[in-house]
Amino acid sequence: MRYFGATNQYVGVAHIHWPNGNKPRDIPECGFDGGLCPELPFWDILAAPLLTILVFLLAIAILICGVASMAICVRVRTLFTIQGQNMAVLL
Repeated sequence: MRYFGATNQYVGVAHIHWPNGNKPRDIPECGFDGGLCPELPFWDILAAPLLTILVFLLAIAILICGVASMAICVRVRTLFTIQGQNMAVLL
């Protein structure tokens, strides 16, 4: 676009290719400072951090259970070996 101040006219110089064929809005949806957007509910803000903490704690619990079960298996195998019994019979 070119503006001619003497005649107060805009003259198109070339065709503008806008994304998706639409001109951008004069004011963004949430305004320039975000004041026009609705506030998020309390749980929407906390959902991601709480879910991350829950998954992390679940992974730690699974890891602890795995280590504990391995320790128990080693202990039982050691006791059966000391007593002269074969562990393969029980498995």
